[in-house]
Amino acid sequence: MKNSKQIDGELGPDNAEARDLMNVLHSLVDTSQHSQLDLEDIDEEFTNTGVGKDTISKYSFAILEAGGKEYLVQVRDKKLYDQILKGPGFNKFSNTAESLRIH
Repeated sequence: MKNSKQIDGELGPDNAEARDLMNVLHSLVDTSQHSQLDLEDIDEEFTNTGVGKDTISKYSFAILEAGGKEYLVQVRDKKLYDQILKGPGFNKFSNTAESLRIH
């Protein structure tokens, strides 16, 4: 099992894959459009962006606000994403948001 320091290293700026995902996110998405819904509690700039990791792959993300609603934008390596989804043993219903039954 990985500890928090190892996970931070995987997702931090010293990790080339994480750094690349953030660079692509910032080049494609106007991340200056911070969500106005939670700004009272935020002391840092760019708290609406980051890098995450799930059972599929690493991804960069931005939480943006438009028209009074919050949106989550994710950037993933599509080739890697497609390989994992088509790989043996991957069950899309137990590994994706579909299994959460969000309506």
